[in-house]
Amino acid sequence: MNIADRVVLADHRHLTAVVDRGFPPRAFNGATMDALTDPEVLAAIDGGGYTRVQAFIEEFLTPRDPDAIYTGYPERCFLTYVLDLRTEGHTPAAICEIMRAEFGIIAYEGDVRSFLDRSIRTLEATAALAALESSTTTSTLYGDLADQLTQPR
Repeated sequence: MNIADRVVLADHRHLTAVVDRGFPPRAFNGATMDALTDPEVLAAIDGGGYTRVQAFIEEFLTPRDPDAIYTGYPERCFLTYVLDLRTEGHTPAAICEIMRAEFGIIAYEGDVRSFLDRSIRTLEATAALAALESSTTTSTLYGDLADQLTQPR
């Protein structure tokens, strides 16, 4: 299962009570994304101490093209965010803490570790395939990306 499918909103119960609308706790569930982008919900949480939820909406659920929300755009943004945190030198535990502090979303450290492991293995495999095709530039690029995730700054 993808890490984006496992991330939950920290204040889900309280949030659903405030907006008087039920939706799943999974942050990237379609019904949750629909609820969090609904103008009535946005009006209900505006100024109510939900700055982390609003930051989550702005960062991941506000694409340039409004229809892009249903194309995997939010999930890709989130995955890029996690990879960027790792390349900045954060441990999986620190990544979980940062996500909760910035966006009010909860991910388990083991899920972050698994995602990073799969990402590194994919990059290493891509580098190996590129090397077989005699594309040293591409092979080096993917190898360097894998190294950045394995041994961040």
